[in-house]
Amino acid sequence: MSRIQVLDSSIFNRIAAGEVVESPCSAVKELVENSIDAGADTISVEIRGGGIDFISVADNGVGIHREDMPRAFLPHATSKIKTLDDLNAIGTLGFRGEALPSIASVSEVTVTSRRVQDSMGYFITYCNGAEIGQGETGAAEGTTVTVKRLFENIPARRKFLKKPASEGAKITSLIEKLILANPTIAFTYTAEGRLVYQTDGAGAESAIYAIYGEDIEQLISISNTMSGITLNGFVSKPSFTRHNRSDQILIVNNRVVENEEIAYSVYLAYKDFLMTRRYPMYVLYIKIPYDLVDVNIHPNKLSVKFVDTVSVKKMISHTIRRAISANFTAPLFTSTNAEVPLKSEGVSAANSETLIEHKPIKQQYQYINAVNEAIVEDVIRESAPQTVLTRQSVMEDFSASELHTLHQAIKFDAVEKTAAIQIAGKLFNTYIIIQFDADVFLIDQHAAHERILYDRYISAIDNQKLLLQELLVPYTFTVSFSEAEFLQTHIDEINALGFGLKNFGEKTFSLSSIPTICSEIRLNTFVSALLAADMQKSIKKSDFLKQQVAASACSAAVKGKDDLTECEIASLLEQMNVSGAIPICPHGRPTLVKLSKTEIEKWFKRIV
Repeated sequence: MSRIQVLDSSIFNRIAAGEVVESPCSAVKELVENSIDAGADTISVEIRGGGIDFISVADNGVGIHREDMPRAFLPHATSKIKTLDDLNAIGTLGFRGEALPSIASVSEVTVTSRRVQDSMGYFITYCNGAEIGQGETGAAEGTTVTVKRLFENIPARRKFLKKPASEGAKITSLIEKLILANPTIAFTYTAEGRLVYQTDGAGAESAIYAIYGEDIEQLISISNTMSGITLNGFVSKPSFTRHNRSDQILIVNNRVVENEEIAYSVYLAYKDFLMTRRYPMYVLYIKIPYDLVDVNIHPNKLSVKFVDTVSVKKMISHTIRRAISANFTAPLFTSTNAEVPLKSEGVSAANSETLIEHKPIKQQYQYINAVNEAIVEDVIRESAPQTVLTRQSVMEDFSASELHTLHQAIKFDAVEKTAAIQIAGKLFNTYIIIQFDADVFLIDQHAAHERILYDRYISAIDNQKLLLQELLVPYTFTVSFSEAEFLQTHIDEINALGFGLKNFGEKTFSLSSIPTICSEIRLNTFVSALLAADMQKSIKKSDFLKQQVAASACSAAVKGKDDLTECEIASLLEQMNVSGAIPICPHGRPTLVKLSKTEIEKWFKRIV
């Protein structure tokens, strides 16, 4: 074995460069974060050749003392940390001292800076780790760093860079996140000679508009404070979703970070509102004391760990859930196309004609409140015995007299002083047409009933009122040691959800009972789902059952093309009214859409 040697600075600086500067994007990140930490409220970034050929970051921050210029290029040099205690409460973005010397060791770097109290600026230039010049120069207040020919002296690293267009796209994505994370800073970003972004630093809403444009109209503002933690931001309406998670931005103390547990808590808030493989958009700002969060669990500080993750998750999930429930809007309904494009299918606000307004269903359907009580009593007395119910699933919880009363009440619209709903017909034995005041509602009978049953099942789970089904022969299975530890740890929680789980030996378990609503479940599939990593996160909230519950609701609900009678339709509407269910089925499809009389009259040119 060779003897241990102390590396020359030209070597270890390049090693450090490989750790700190992985690409042009990481170089831009380090330089912009230094500008932010310098107190700048105006930052300009320019790149050429995807940042491989040229990078410039200019700011109006406090500037660098001329005597400190050479020190800025020494390893472990920084103005942001002085003692070990400072590491426990990091309030800056780029506290490491390797960034500038590392960049300088693999490119040509010039730093030009002037403090407000200085009449002249000062510059210093390094090329591939060696100083090649310094001196006074005219300069604006602040600091400008230019980087040329990145990795030119390290061909092995340069050949692993992607094409300039790809490297530039990564920088653009980074700038977007920096704009969102620092909404009070005015950014100018130019790529390949084209102005891409120019923000005014007027706050979060302005920054979000700069990035997402008119899509901001589909966002809901949220705010909450708890135990010294402040949450602000914007989340998308349930009707406005993405195909992936790229527009899910978490910002902790002005730093864009990732945290899987927080992302999952947001998912739980939206779960009942989303279609499969659709994702909400959000920009969340969390302010938290620095000693309650650790940003150093990732080399580039992309991830964070909270001291009290549970409290943060609950705060976020509950705040978002309240916001989207209170501000829910039904999907778009466009009359000009053969198909009905929904917002969740990517229709932008700019291309849509009508935004469905949603009011609580109890306000939409005023069934019998305005009907004369004497008339109702006569209807019950005279007509109830003649009512025949043909679909038990639809008629559940309603007596014959109640159904017939409701049916007749709808027909007595002329007697009422307050407008009631009218069942105007059906389309394809699938969609119920309802007229209410000057609006028309199309209701998907299967989706609406599915939502009602799903909510009923979930309520039974949450209130621990599940009916149990004993298995004739207990299902026995064997797991690994780690899986056995997990099951044993959570066995009480699992059994509280209606499962009779018992442990026989170190790795052997058996199921003796299951909830009735899961009667068709494949037991081996259930065990696999229970042991899945993402299921383990939510076991306490019984979310691992909801997919099975949704399937059960879908199976039990009336189907499209079922020919419902008016009486059955009335029952379905009343159940919607009583349940107050959100107008989205468990799979995220809308249960109803709204069309106004005004829009219909525009079709026929009665009004312009």
